Amino acid sequence: MKFKKFGLFFLLISSSFIVHAGAIDSKAGQASKLLIDDLKSKVILSNGSYSLNNKPILFDFNVWDIRLKNTFDRCDEEARYFNSESYQKDCYTKFIRSYYDWIEASKDPKISLRVWRAAASDGLIGPRVDFEHWTSMIRVYQARFDKLDKENADREKLYAEIGPYDSELRQVVQQRTREMNKPSLFGSKKKQDELYQRQIELEDKIRQIRANHQSN
Repeated sequence: MKFKKFGLFFLLISSSFIVHAGAIDSKAGQASKLLIDDLKSKVILSNGSYSLNNKPILFDFNVWDIRLKNTFDRCDEEARYFNSESYQKDCYTKFIRSYYDWIEASKDPKISLRVWRAAASDGLIGPRVDFEHWTSMIRVYQARFDKLDKENADREKLYAEIGPYDSELRQVVQQRTREMNKPSLFGSKKKQDELYQRQIELEDKIRQIRANHQSN
């Protein structure tokens, strides 16, 4: 178990499950320090900023310590509400496990900084941190941004394919308009018909390209 080397079993051991109101002692400071020490061993300082597996941790360790303490304090408050040390232990344990899942998620090279930061905005809840939500939102944003990136790439491919035909179409329409606006003495019905035929061909080609992209 990963928890052993950080001494967290000691923090989570409880001698009784039902206690008198207010008798549940907080271990938030100790638990926070152990996680901070572990985080410090995993991050790298570069250009004045700390990163975890090439992902920014966003805050300095003092801020992290406050957020972690606040999160563990929330476990204490809920444990006192339910009057149960076992609830405190379960809450601490769940949060610590979510921390390790967050560490593992940071190792995934497919997770972009855009996804990481977007998920962080959801995982940083008020003065606390929710690693489980952060990690879960990584999957959500990864799928969302992958979809957007694919749509943008498809759109650029479509515009690149349509571009030459669309450019010619605009020129043909302008030429045909000029021909139609010429006095009858100087206008050419044959030229107008040729331009109109080319306009129809180009419009059909553009519609065909759009249809092919939609079917794909």
